[in-house]
Amino acid sequence: MKNSNLRSFLPVISLCLITLFSAVAAHADPVTLTFTGTSGNTSAGGSEYAYPYYFSITSGGETVSGVKLECISFYNQITSGESWTATIQSISTDAEKAAAWLLNDAMVNPQNNASDQDAAWYLFATAPSSGNNDQLLAAQAFVRDHPTADVYSDFQLYVPQDGSQNWGGTPQEFIGVTPEPGSLLLLGTGLGLMALALFRTKSVA
Repeated sequence: MKNSNLRSFLPVISLCLITLFSAVAAHADPVTLTFTGTSGNTSAGGSEYAYPYYFSITSGGETVSGVKLECISFYNQITSGESWTATIQSISTDAEKAAAWLLNDAMVNPQNNASDQDAAWYLFATAPSSGNNDQLLAAQAFVRDHPTADVYSDFQLYVPQDGSQNWGGTPQEFIGVTPEPGSLLLLGTGLGLMALALFRTKSVA
C-alpha cells in the first residue's frame, strides 16, 4: 500500500519540479525596459536627475509599470519613452554591493536620494564631485562588514544590450529590487505543501 502511494506521488513531485525550474528559467530571460520618467529629484549637484527613475518592464509577455530603479551609469544617457533590452545579473562586485546598500537607503530614507545617487555614480565613474559623502562611506563600510553575496540577493542589475535601444547611444545601467523577493522560494514551498497534502489524502484513503 505504501509503495503504491509513493508511485502515485511521484508525478506530483515531477510537476512541482518542472513548474519551479520553468519559473527560474523565465526569470533569467532578458527583459525590455521602457523609461517613463523621473520623480523630479535631482542629484546633490542639482544638474542631473536622481533616484527614482521609473520604468515599465516587460518579461515573458507581461508588463509591470511604475518600477523604481537607481541609475549607476553617470556618462550614458536615456530619454523618456526610450526602450531597450537588458539582461538581469546578480550582485557580485564590491561596487555593486555598495550600490545595493545605497538603493536600499534611498528607499528607506528618501531625504538621502541626492547623496545616495551621487555616491552610486561615484562607485562606477568617479564623476560627481560629491562622491566622497557620508552615504558612500557608509555603503563601503557595510560591504566590508558583510562581504557575502547572499546579503544582496534581493537586488539585481539591469545591464543594457548595446544596439537594442530605440534612441541614441548605449543606455545606462540600473539597479533595482528583485521583483517579489523570495517568490520562487514561496512557489516551491507552496507546491511542496500541496504535494504533501495530496500524499496524506492518498494515505488516508
